[in-house]
Amino acid sequence: MGIPFILVTKKGKFPSKTVWVFYSMEYGSATIEVHEDAVSRGKNVLLIDDFFATGDTINASVELVEKLKGKIISTVFVCELSFLKGRENIKDKNIDVFSIAKF
Repeated sequence: MGIPFILVTKKGKFPSKTVWVFYSMEYGSATIEVHEDAVSRGKNVLLIDDFFATGDTINASVELVEKLKGKIISTVFVCELSFLKGRENIKDKNIDVFSIAKF
């Protein structure tokens, strides 16, 4: 398809230079990172994740893409735990959210 795959993961997993974000979650804190050359300025990005709960991780992922000057076009999740109200936590980001399954 000619579409690049960009991995965002916990800090310390990549062998080359990265851009990272520290963020707080409901139950602690974490740092995620991406290769510094993963997204070119102005490129469209679709964020895909397994679970959408409070929105903390997706907010941090959006921040990473924005640091690299990319543009979030949408987000997709396998499962959304809607009772945790993650959509309310990201509503200021003005991005689409699509979930395959909602609980």
